[in-house]
Amino acid sequence: MATSLEGAARIRAAAGRATGVYQLGFNRRFSNVYGFAKRLIAEGRITPYEAQLKHNRGELAQPPWTGDPSVTGGYLYETPVHLFDMARFLFGDVAEMQGWARRSVYREPDGFIVLLRFQGGVIASLTSVAHTSWFFPYERVEIYGAHQTVVTEELERAWFSPGMREQVEALDCFHMPFEQKWGYVAEDRLFIDAALGERPPAVTADDGYRATELVEACYQAVREERLITLPLPEPTPADAGAR
Repeated sequence: MATSLEGAARIRAAAGRATGVYQLGFNRRFSNVYGFAKRLIAEGRITPYEAQLKHNRGELAQPPWTGDPSVTGGYLYETPVHLFDMARFLFGDVAEMQGWARRSVYREPDGFIVLLRFQGGVIASLTSVAHTSWFFPYERVEIYGAHQTVVTEELERAWFSPGMREQVEALDCFHMPFEQKWGYVAEDRLFIDAALGERPPAVTADDGYRATELVEACYQAVREERLITLPLPEPTPADAGAR
């Protein structure tokens, strides 16, 4: 959406004034594996208590702009922002965040370990490393309930263990068309519906702002080496104005 909280605030304000439809492209919300996890939570089949979230990137070399923080705003904006949005999508808003990072291979921090406490009580760890050589699965989420577990592996597969002596349920999307597996078909359909006035946008400008806020909070947490409380202060009108 943007590469700063101020930029996200300007876009959110513009979307609020616009007569057109603004829908952000967080495609993972519409993928089968995360839809599977979301339904299990919504139906009360699992109540999340803890979670582990991982979203790595194999490299920041190709295309070259991915390793240029003056273009991306920083590694977390380039890809892991999707996982910050997914954390909100599954568990709600974050109350506190603390984390650590190091610069190992590239000219910016390229490895992060973050701890999150959500307003609803869920606690989670989030890791992201930018130099993992695309080792499968580079994206994985594990959700823990009362003797229950949900696991996703990239956008390919998901499992639900409903109890210690119960049969595991599996979802295998390996052979699905890419556009369907990655959520683009459903995402585009919902955007068309919104453009036709049949429903509100599926991912709003405020959703984009909140994901940007989590990225900025993460950078602040690792830079200042302290616990960050959310929400962050809203940018002032001067900060959010045109530059």
